[in-house]
Amino acid sequence: MDYKFVMLALLLVPMASANPGIFDMGKGDGLEAAMDNIGCRADFTVGVLESQISILGADELQDDVDDIEDDVDELVELVDDGDVSGFREYVHGDYSQHMKNARQNALQSRNQGNMTHGVKAQLRDAYNSLKEDFEACNSESMGRFAQAKIDGYEEILERAGEQSEDLSEKGVDTTALDALIADAEDEIVDPLKDAVDEAETSEELREALGSYCLFNGCANGINFHFAASWQIEKLDSILDLIEDDAEEAGLSDDWDTADEYLVTASENLEDVGTDQYEGTEHDDVWDNIRLASGALKDIISTLRSG
Repeated sequence: MDYKFVMLALLLVPMASANPGIFDMGKGDGLEAAMDNIGCRADFTVGVLESQISILGADELQDDVDDIEDDVDELVELVDDGDVSGFREYVHGDYSQHMKNARQNALQSRNQGNMTHGVKAQLRDAYNSLKEDFEACNSESMGRFAQAKIDGYEEILERAGEQSEDLSEKGVDTTALDALIADAEDEIVDPLKDAVDEAETSEELREALGSYCLFNGCANGINFHFAASWQIEKLDSILDLIEDDAEEAGLSDDWDTADEYLVTASENLEDVGTDQYEGTEHDDVWDNIRLASGALKDIISTLRSG
């Protein structure tokens, strides 16, 4: 048996949790859609701040305006670079903090300002106009983001199907892998499409997006954990392929060890179910996947040199 292709397949596993490889969604469309939504919120927040600067004379809010505009510039650069992790980290870091500061400072300025009846009316009119623009912008951007997520999931499953086909051509029984792809389509992609199609408001779109996740992204929805499931099924299929050769070479104990790691990973993943990982659950699953991969590599290296 030519084990070269098997070794190459196994080499993908250690990176699968942090950098999913075939599980990366289309970076361009997804990042641009996310940036669209951030742009809507940033424009709205800056507009509110500037209205208070103009109407209340709250010049101290200009620092918040500058911070948010600088954040938008930085995020646009990250989008242009296709830097998914950098974009995510910046959004959850500097951008989120600056938006929080802006909201707090705007509230403080209103509380400390000369809020006459006329001033309140001006601020209210400005806010209502900005809110109307935001809702229109947000609805459009959420629609683009939803479609980008669906397209990304479909692309991932298509690439998974191509890898399954390649493994099948090399003699691996890919029945379980193909079934996993079909389950992901039935349980995540198709319901997500239906929920997005039925959504009539940006809030309903947001709820739809948070209801069906191919990986681990839904705090209150269904998480399919496709990456971990895929690696477990792939390793198990490869393990089955080499079982007879491993036994013939006196490597049954090593084969059993690899199998035990996979069984443990699978059981741990079953315990997670469709929830998000909590505590050590992520490491409990992925550490055993990596251990199984390492054990399989050792077996295959021995078989190749024998």
